[in-house]
Amino acid sequence: MGFGLLFIGYFITYIMALNSIGPVFRLVGYAIMCRATGKLSEYDGKFKFAQIGSIVLIVFSAVDSIVEAVAFLHENLILESNPVENLPIEIILDFESVVVFVYHVLLLLAIRSIAKETDVHKITVSVGSDFFFIGLYYLLSIIGYIPFPFQESYVQNMGLPLVILYLVWIIFDLKLIFSCYVYICDEQDVDMERKPSRFAFVNKFRAAFEQKQQRAKEESDKYKREKAEARRNRKNGKK
Repeated sequence: MGFGLLFIGYFITYIMALNSIGPVFRLVGYAIMCRATGKLSEYDGKFKFAQIGSIVLIVFSAVDSIVEAVAFLHENLILESNPVENLPIEIILDFESVVVFVYHVLLLLAIRSIAKETDVHKITVSVGSDFFFIGLYYLLSIIGYIPFPFQESYVQNMGLPLVILYLVWIIFDLKLIFSCYVYICDEQDVDMERKPSRFAFVNKFRAAFEQKQQRAKEESDKYKREKAEARRNRKNGKK
């Protein structure tokens, strides 16, 4: 359907991009996510809005990559001047952050829509949790821009908590997308064995996830059997 591709793109964009060449990874990641949301829009039209958002973010990532490349060439004396140093980088980054927020809102709304359509209640609940963490992260970030007596102290002390909250948000989103990959599939594929991914880490993650779900199902079935047996015993007058 596209959720496996979406998971890979999201992982590249928000985990692998946590390094010095992050813009390049984000460019690749958003391109993969654009393809994934395009495929998913065939099943739910709301993914089309997320695809448009990913296209906008591809443009931002391309600009970031060019800026980083030009700065690197200038620092290593390959270029005499930096032709992009007068760009309003801070404003561009702030606007990109807003687009990232809008993109996640559109993506989560699309996931909630397809989860409701396929009656996967646990995914619908998980979407609510993801909205909470994303909203909290942006709320705490925005407070740092509001002038108040302890603003400077707030900005200095909230750096690490915001990084931790950001990682929690990303991990929850990855888990949500992977849950969609496991539980939501095309009707034509319901009775077909899922093909292994080309990526080993995806197969390992899926195997561990499915084992955990299987254990939970076995424990649930055991509890239901014991409960049903207890009811029968009470009905028959047994203690």
